[in-house]
This record gives sequence, structure tokens and C-alpha cells, in this order.
Amino acid sequence: MSAFEARAIPVDQFSEAHALLLACRDKAFDAILVQDQHALSRPWLEALQPQVASRIPIIVVGVGDAHSIAQALMLGADDYATHAEGAVGLVQRVLARVRSRAAAQQPPPLRAGVYSLHVMQRILASPGHQVRLTVRECNLAQVLFEHHGQLATFDMLLAVSYGDASAENKRSIEQHVCKLRKKCALISSQQPTPLGIESVYASGYRLRG
Repeated sequence: MSAFEARAIPVDQFSEAHALLLACRDKAFDAILVQDQHALSRPWLEALQPQVASRIPIIVVGVGDAHSIAQALMLGADDYATHAEGAVGLVQRVLARVRSRAAAQQPPPLRAGVYSLHVMQRILASPGHQVRLTVRECNLAQVLFEHHGQLATFDMLLAVSYGDASAENKRSIEQHVCKLRKKCALISSQQPTPLGIESVYASGYRLRG
């Protein structure tokens, strides 16, 4: 992992797939590397593939015999990097996969008047201004932009952020909306029509702009 850190690429390490999946709810990862040793890659790939494979490239790293490579790809890995490639080769392979996935998945921005939401980059923008959103803020903003001018219910917002309509999660939604409002105000301070999030009592929120 030092090869990534040498290029100022942060690395988080996990000993269990479940812990990684939980972390993916709050943090955006550019790629996932799975060590292929002692048959440990199979349970990791089986856990990760249905949850993250559509949005995060999964690369298995191992010795690279034909059977191991075939099994990893059949289980949903995007690529297989061998130890023989060395640290520099691994970094280059991972960066290539990240760029390739980003190019393939780049959707058009969502728009509300002069404002735009770039979901993949998690950027909220107006002409001349932009701010970076957290993962949860972006999830909420996406629902609000997709329903611009319409009611985005608490159930809709909870589903994309938590999948659980508990009172604690509802309070968390309110906190994230509060932070999102401040970022909306920041990018719209010099625009004739402000971007705002209107509260609809006991129901949810509506994006205005």
C-alpha cells in the first residue's frame, strides 16, 4: 500500500467485507483491492459484487495463475493484478481502471434552473461557483434534484441514505439537509434566484431554484 501513499493516494484497510460495505455508506472509494490468498478472495467477492460492483471497480491482487484469474473474474472482479507487476504496475492498473469506470459511468448533471448537481463527482454548482458534497449530502441532493419543485418525502430520502425509517435516521436526515441548505446558499448567493430546500411539515422537503 506504500506505493499508493507515495502518490498521495489515501488507503483504508479492512479485515472484513461487512466493515467495508458499512464504510461505503458514508465514504466514496475509487477502487477496492482484494488480496487473493488462501481462498479468501471468494467470500469477499461474493459479498461485494452485488453491492458495489456496478459503481466501484474491484481488483483482485495475487499470484495470478490461470485458475485464480478465471475464478476472480467469474465472481465479478473487474481485473486481476499479479505480484509480478510490482507496486508501480499495480498503481497504474488501478488508476486505469478508475479512469475507465468513471468515463463509462459519467451521467449528465442534474439541473434545477441555473444550478447543477454532478453526482459522480459529488459537486453542486452554479455559474461561477461550486461546492463539494459528502456522500449523504449528495444522495439527498440527487433525490431533491430529480424531484425539483415536487415533494421528496422522508421515506424517499431515508431509502437512499439508510434504507431504514427509524426516528434516529430521520433526525440524521434533518441534520444533513441543514448542512446541504448552507451549501445551497453558498453557491446561490450571487444568483437572482436562490437555490433553497423548503420544509414540508411532517412530509419531507422540496427543492426550489
